[in-house]
Amino acid sequence: MPRLKRVQIRSPEELRLYRRAIVTAQGFTLVELLIVITVLGVLAAIVVFALGGITAKSAVATCSADATTVDTAVQAYDAETGGTPPVTPQILTSTTNPYLQSFPTSPYFAITLDLGNVMIAAPIGATPVKYGTPNTCVGAGDTSSTTTSTSTSTTTSTTTTIPPSNRVSAMGAYTRSGKKGTEVVTVSNPNAITALTITIEVNPSAGETITYGSERFSFTKKDFADAESTSGGDLTYTYTLDTGDTIAANSGGTTTAVFTSNLTTHASSGDTWSVSSVSSGVSATIKGAF
Repeated sequence: MPRLKRVQIRSPEELRLYRRAIVTAQGFTLVELLIVITVLGVLAAIVVFALGGITAKSAVATCSADATTVDTAVQAYDAETGGTPPVTPQILTSTTNPYLQSFPTSPYFAITLDLGNVMIAAPIGATPVKYGTPNTCVGAGDTSSTTTSTSTSTTTSTTTTIPPSNRVSAMGAYTRSGKKGTEVVTVSNPNAITALTITIEVNPSAGETITYGSERFSFTKKDFADAESTSGGDLTYTYTLDTGDTIAANSGGTTTAVFTSNLTTHASSGDTWSVSSVSSGVSATIKGAF
């Protein structure tokens, strides 16, 4: 055990200095520690806020640049083909004659094509707005979720933001045998679908008359209400998933519309399809042409 050193204090002034030395050797007081912690917390909040602003500005700038790139590619396609058939992401990124190396995707915004128009949803899940509309990309940095209450006070549903790679996708295909045409829409769904409506519209060309043939779907063990209607010579097929039914993740299928034309040729590029769905709480509508 170390020996204690005796300290001689000869005056009140020496006693005061000795006490101050002991207090200093003991480190920070509680009040001083609280002040330091508070200052560090304020500095951390400033840094986080600044980084969040940088991320949001970067997302907005990327959205604007990607939308401009896609619009330029669409204009090049329209100039070369006259816009027929209506441009799609698959056409723009075709391996045979690509206008883009890849179609842009982002967790902060979604760029889609609607009958030749570049549409922007910023953030993802927002209503798509046509490219060129002022401030279309301003919301690209907002990735927060929104909550919407239903008509009952006890039930709420949450809309979440998910990247495009996890959303419902679809593509259309057209085949013909004699005067009979077949148009198929294939739906893929990485996540479960709780609501789904698929529409196929067949538009006759000048002098052409089309008549209903049949309609069917390949979604396994799912119930659809299907209907057909005509308006001004156009023939519309509609498939709606029954309320309360759910399509499990990765179990998509096809809907098929069969029709007959009085002509031996049919301009399928004038026919359109749309898929409206609710998946992972996100409502979305995608469109295309055959």
